[in-house]
Amino acid sequence: MTVSKKYNDNLVAGGAVRDGNGNRINTTYAKIANLASVATSGSYNDLTNKPVTDLNYDGTSANAQSGVAVEQAINTVKRNIGEVVTSTIPLTDAGLHLLDGSLISGSGVYAEFVKYIANIYDNNSVDTVFKTPTLTENGVMGGNSFAVSMSDGNTNAWKFFNSSNANPALTNAIEYIQIYSPNPLKITSFFAGLGVWIVSSGSTPSTFYTASNDGINWDSISSLSENINYYSYYRMNFSWEQESIATLSSDFSLNATYKTSSNCFCIESDWQNSVTTYGVCGKFVYDSVNNTVRLPKITGFTEGTTDVNTLGNLTEAGLPNIEGSIYIKTSSGGTASGAFTFSSENTGVTPSGTNKDKNVWANLNASRSSSIYGNSDTVQPQSVKVLYYIVVANKTKTDIEVDIDNIATELNTCLDTKRYDGQWVLNEITANTSTDLGTYTIDLSTYLPNDGYTYEIICNAYINRATTSTSGGTNTVYNIKDNLQTITWSQIEADYSNFQQATDSFIVIVGSERALKLIISGLKCDGAWTKFMAYRRIGTNS
Repeated sequence: MTVSKKYNDNLVAGGAVRDGNGNRINTTYAKIANLASVATSGSYNDLTNKPVTDLNYDGTSANAQSGVAVEQAINTVKRNIGEVVTSTIPLTDAGLHLLDGSLISGSGVYAEFVKYIANIYDNNSVDTVFKTPTLTENGVMGGNSFAVSMSDGNTNAWKFFNSSNANPALTNAIEYIQIYSPNPLKITSFFAGLGVWIVSSGSTPSTFYTASNDGINWDSISSLSENINYYSYYRMNFSWEQESIATLSSDFSLNATYKTSSNCFCIESDWQNSVTTYGVCGKFVYDSVNNTVRLPKITGFTEGTTDVNTLGNLTEAGLPNIEGSIYIKTSSGGTASGAFTFSSENTGVTPSGTNKDKNVWANLNASRSSSIYGNSDTVQPQSVKVLYYIVVANKTKTDIEVDIDNIATELNTCLDTKRYDGQWVLNEITANTSTDLGTYTIDLSTYLPNDGYTYEIICNAYINRATTSTSGGTNTVYNIKDNLQTITWSQIEADYSNFQQATDSFIVIVGSERALKLIISGLKCDGAWTKFMAYRRIGTNS
């Protein structure tokens, strides 16, 4: 077949006007020449029929009277973490938090904010030498100030930190001396020199050290002098070989440092003291152990500065001093200076001659010393009341996202404690091995979560009686009583000629009382045990 050139050209042209899917390009796709200017420029200014809103293009409010517009503007502009926003209306943006002194946990919506604050803290922190305090009482573990305690509850443990009082004697009943600091310490020694023991009887104990940041989980410290970590709790532990009475003649003189960060941080106790004394604190508190940030609490007046080293510093209230003097002479008047002036004078006549005394009146006007006096009925600088917010997230969450956060938090709580409605949690323990007749209470307070919910427990029990058992009674009856019913799960008939045994599994229901009753009646058994295999939560705690 011979193809003419014209037919071939038409074929090529026809192919050029179709895309890969066979669509004609001329009729399927828009032509650039026909597009509006905004389609090719990407400029908002080229957009026709711009929407009418209360916001300008830069995100600022076009209507200062509209509270909704102000909040929309704040939500529209991308904000920086840590930025402070002031407003004359309450803002409901999930990315903002009032500077009200709240404790912020580094999870969920606040995770990025706490990480941001932690970076600032770490980049500006330095080791500061800890000054060993002089105590007059033990103090409170986990409180806002330094504290000390002993394992036996001795109320005189503070004397280890008071050179004017004799240290308490230690006996083999003492397991440890514990100290606490709200600001984690890196301790490398407990004594300025060597701790000298005075032994009254027995021998001196060997000592070893442990440390913790929550008072529950403890780390061993193989060599205190090489310690590089910061802890809030330390223990000097004692290992006694015999009954002994010994005394440490040396007071504790801790060789320790703690981290301090310049500028806008302080420790929790200083923050609390500032709020108690002044009602405000402009500093952050970062807790690296618990991954939390205490926000500043700011009310009243703030002052601008260009010195970053003074950020968050509190300037106490004050007024200029009022100064002035009066000098009065009876015959020639007097002089006044500063805030004092003479308002008038008159001349009196003495009976005996021509000398005349002057009566002088002096007035005090503080505004002559400083113009701020007399400008108000109270000590009050010019001000406008606003709300101070800090940006804790640089994007606004919708209500749905906030709800999801709340659901996730609740789910994490369930995951952490392994409590699921309808799902069994495996936990096998032997709860009781009693064989004598009687009623026994099985305590479940440590086996089940202490949350007030009702639980089901899978139980497994076993009893036996040998052929040599003493005669008497009829049967051996083994009962378990929960909060709903008594379960007679097994019994052995009074047959003394054969070894007998029984085992069974069953489910009991346990409410908030967290206890079961085991009742063995009839004839004593020779061997028995009750085991719990698993539990699951049911119902609610309401």
